[in-house]
Amino acid sequence: CNVTVNDKQVTLNLADTAGQEDFESLRSLCYPGTNVYLCVFAVNDRQSFDNIASKWMKELGDKSKVKDSHGVPLIIVGNKIDLRGKENCVSKEEGEALQKKLRAEYANVISSIHYMECSALKSTGLKEVFDLAIKSHLKAMHAKKKGNAGGKCVIL
Repeated sequence: CNVTVNDKQVTLNLADTAGQEDFESLRSLCYPGTNVYLCVFAVNDRQSFDNIASKWMKELGDKSKVKDSHGVPLIIVGNKIDLRGKENCVSKEEGEALQKKLRAEYANVISSIHYMECSALKSTGLKEVFDLAIKSHLKAMHAKKKGNAGGKCVIL
């Protein structure tokens, strides 16, 4: 879709890659050319939260897989916050602690790491996630002095 951010026209492409092992070889085909990574976990699924550090960060830190998208901004997204309050949910504080840990650990690999929460079911925080994704890409482009901030933004 086309969106306007900071008076700049941006084409937003979203590639939703499956996390299952069966799709691992296909997933790596989407990495090159990505401008922002969204690592989404369900707050009511602690395993999906743990996979951010144990699986996804290792994959995104592998330059041979991500190629020219090595070092682009990352947003960790806690989804399904409408289910929070149930037993064993990941808290916002745990998400923020993970962000700080990964910022320190991957400072030389990822240009910026953010943490946000949303509910896709209730559309709570969804717009803010995509706004931050676009703004993170525009900021990274400006920092690299790659020309104008228009064009496209590919989010994986």
